[in-house]
Amino acid sequence: MNNKIAQQALPKTKPYELRDAKLNGLLLRVQPSGVKTWYLEFERGKRIRLGRLSSMGHSEAVEAAKNALGPYWAGTDPRIERQKRKQVSTFGNFIDEHYADWAAAHQKTATATIKRLKVSFSKFLNMPMATISPLDMERWRAQRMKDGVKTNTVNRDITAIKAALNRAVE
Repeated sequence: MNNKIAQQALPKTKPYELRDAKLNGLLLRVQPSGVKTWYLEFERGKRIRLGRLSSMGHSEAVEAAKNALGPYWAGTDPRIERQKRKQVSTFGNFIDEHYADWAAAHQKTATATIKRLKVSFSKFLNMPMATISPLDMERWRAQRMKDGVKTNTVNRDITAIKAALNRAVE
């Protein structure tokens, strides 16, 4: 299956699935509504939703499927691995449970960085990480500048949160 075949799959009265010829377990489910979704079936009756065709082409679905198969081949259920990633919901939880330990091991100024993140970005601590947007950061920056905080301080704060959020993505 390639992107062209996936795009041209027409909806029928009942849902149906198109399976990839090269990667076992990768399939495209076509709903009667016309919604097309990529899934990875790693065992009989066990599957993971990878994403919709509208946001993920065939090559991205193959890559996502290979990434999801890593934990499976290591002996764990990929659904559990995904659930673990979703458990760290707020920015504050991420800092306390993950980032602080990593920073202590990899940064000379870990204590100051953690303090800077908690004080400067206190309004983001209870927000789900997925909802923190560039617009929120820009509003935060504008408010700090309006409050008379020096540009260098604001830039240091932005650098600290960028590093933390990049670490969260990793």
